[in-house]
Amino acid sequence: MKIILLAVLLVIQVMASNVDEFAKAMGYETNYEIAMKKAKAEGKNVMFFMVTQYCPWCKKYEKFTLKKASIDARIKEKYVPLIINREKKGFPEEYYMKITPAMHFIDAKTEKKMLTSVGFKNKKEFMGILDSLEK
Repeated sequence: MKIILLAVLLVIQVMASNVDEFAKAMGYETNYEIAMKKAKAEGKNVMFFMVTQYCPWCKKYEKFTLKKASIDARIKEKYVPLIINREKKGFPEEYYMKITPAMHFIDAKTEKKMLTSVGFKNKKEFMGILDSLEK
C-alpha cells in the first residue's frame, strides 16, 4: 500500500512540475497579479491559459500550438502570456472554467474578458482567434 501511495505522489509531483517547466521555458507568467501589472506597464493585454495537470489536451495545446515560434512571437507582441493550473487557484473566480484547456484574453486596463476559448486549438485555429481579436 505504501508503495502505491508513493508512486501516486511521485506521478503527481512530476505532473505538477510540467506547468512550471513550460512557463519557465516559454517565458510565461504564473501569477495573475504579476501578469496584470506587467501587461499594464507594457501596454499589452493578458492571454491567460488555464490548465490542469491531468489534461492531455492541455499538453497537446502547449506542444503543438503554443510552442510554435510563429505563435509564440505573435502572442508576446500583444499579450503577456499567463499559465495557471486551475487547482492551484490564484486568479479571479470569474475566470474559473470546468473544462480545460481554457484560454482567456483579458483587457489589462479594465481586467474584463475580451474573449474566451475552450478546448484544444491547432495552429491555424489559434491564429484565427488572434486575428479576430485584432479586428
